[in-house]
Amino acid sequence: QTLADNMIRKAVKEHFKLEKEYLTQRPRIKPLTLFFIDDIEGYRDGNDIAGSLKTKFEEYVLAEANELLKTEKDEFYRNYLEKTVKDISSVHGGYFSKDNSDKDDKIEQEINEILHDKELLLSLENPRRFIFSKWTLREGWDNPNVFQICKLRSSGSTTSKLQEVGRGLRLPVNEYMCRVKDRNFTLNYYVDFTEKDFVDSLVKEINDSSFKETVPGKFTQELKDKILSQYPELSSRTLLNEIFDDEIIDDNDNFKDSDAYSRLKARYPAAFPAGVKPGKIKKASDGKRRTKMRVGKFSELKELWDLINQKVVIEYKIKSEREFLSLFRAFMLEEADRFTKSGAHTRIERIYIHNDTAMSKSILSVDEDNFHKINTMSYREFLDKLSQTIFVKHDTMHKVFCDIKDIINITEYLNIQTIRKIKSGFSKYLLNNSFSKFSLGYNVISGTVHPTKFTNADGGYLADVLSSDLGVLQDNTSPPLDSYLFEEVFYDSELEKLNMTEGEVRSVIVFTKIPKNSIKIPVAGGYTYSPDFAYVVNTSKGDYLNLIIETKNVDGKRELRHEERDKIKHAQKLFEQISKSIKITFMTQFSGDKIHDLIKKLTQ
Repeated sequence: QTLADNMIRKAVKEHFKLEKEYLTQRPRIKPLTLFFIDDIEGYRDGNDIAGSLKTKFEEYVLAEANELLKTEKDEFYRNYLEKTVKDISSVHGGYFSKDNSDKDDKIEQEINEILHDKELLLSLENPRRFIFSKWTLREGWDNPNVFQICKLRSSGSTTSKLQEVGRGLRLPVNEYMCRVKDRNFTLNYYVDFTEKDFVDSLVKEINDSSFKETVPGKFTQELKDKILSQYPELSSRTLLNEIFDDEIIDDNDNFKDSDAYSRLKARYPAAFPAGVKPGKIKKASDGKRRTKMRVGKFSELKELWDLINQKVVIEYKIKSEREFLSLFRAFMLEEADRFTKSGAHTRIERIYIHNDTAMSKSILSVDEDNFHKINTMSYREFLDKLSQTIFVKHDTMHKVFCDIKDIINITEYLNIQTIRKIKSGFSKYLLNNSFSKFSLGYNVISGTVHPTKFTNADGGYLADVLSSDLGVLQDNTSPPLDSYLFEEVFYDSELEKLNMTEGEVRSVIVFTKIPKNSIKIPVAGGYTYSPDFAYVVNTSKGDYLNLIIETKNVDGKRELRHEERDKIKHAQKLFEQISKSIKITFMTQFSGDKIHDLIKKLTQ
């Protein structure tokens, strides 16, 4: 099946989903799908020619209609489907410039209906709902009920993307020819890999026309380079870990929600110099703004701070290369179902308006997580690159690939995407199976811990720190608790703000928000983990309790992602191991937990 066949099939399948929804409601709406093609002969002269565009299209339509007829109960829609099956040629029509010289009565009727008689085309008595053209329809033609446009040909790089989608960006009319204004509708637009930047171009064009900043849907290489140029102390890997841990991006580098890009800019303000408006609650996005440490407070925190800032490396306690080989083999077999038989896949992106700005988001990637049968390098080159990426010996990988060749023939998937997906998947596999399939520990690296976010090279405390390291939001209305290390309240979540401003506990000597990523706990798979708060507390017995807290703005442990639970286990393991001289307790605070209640339980 060719790429064009695949696009037609998907468009037809989606059309019938829309049709079933809109033609079984009251009042009914008749959706249309528009195809732009190069193969005019395959459409106009394709009758009864095996493999022609028209023949394949009609096969797809018949297959979908017959499948729906097996279960359809709505009388009107059932009759509509029966008309489709009875006369398949009646469901589609086309208009091409060469048709002007054609004297065929049937073609002439199609053209008149498509170009001039919208009411007839939208009539529920008329089964025609698929339209084929080249680009002749572009000039001024539109129909309010075009719900899908499928481009099987390129329109050229200079064509306005906004103009292209304009044919379908209309409020549809119902069966009484009245505009439907009480709900939102979506235009499905299909393009092939030659227009992979279509969404970005369209978003930019919309925002340029309305003088709005273009908000990307994905964390691109351009954004990465922009941030790294302003923050040279960060490595590419560290940057990705930070924004993944902060839930700015997902596993595929897509921004997770409509505010993710704003949070990225606030997180790395030097890379995005545009300012923000002042107010009671505002972004702490000025990279030069600093907040003062309260005099005398740091000395009470210093012992705990020095301990948790020790540099450590993670140790995988895997007994032998044979045991590691078994781990890698088990991982590959878990991935077996993701190795597809086809080299084509579909990415679905949604363009929407948020705060008067056009944005895009990958809402579903059909097969995007799968491995695809495409070769772009030799087997030796593939092993070299994979070994450098996942730090596994050539021999180990080769033995595994040979052992599983009847299940996964890796020689059919020798491309950079396979390497990236194995890297991503194996990292998660190591994280998710740590403590169950292998044990691990931590080794402290000898040497000074200074300078840190709170101290200079000599270990002395800093008078102030970057406010953006403590949080991207500021509350000017509520003073911090007396035991808080800083004079101002900067935070990233409502739960953090409440910890800083409400419920003073007399037994707390000092506490602080831990600056972002100042403490990076290495976890299995190459990830890192950063807790949120450090407390020094007096117990009822007169002892000191050193408390490290991770705040999670969810209701409880069950709502945590699997990866988050595993990272918390790593933090617990580390603090158990390094707290020989000073006892450290690590705990998680959920949205329903009051910090003073948690501390009181521990100190009684």
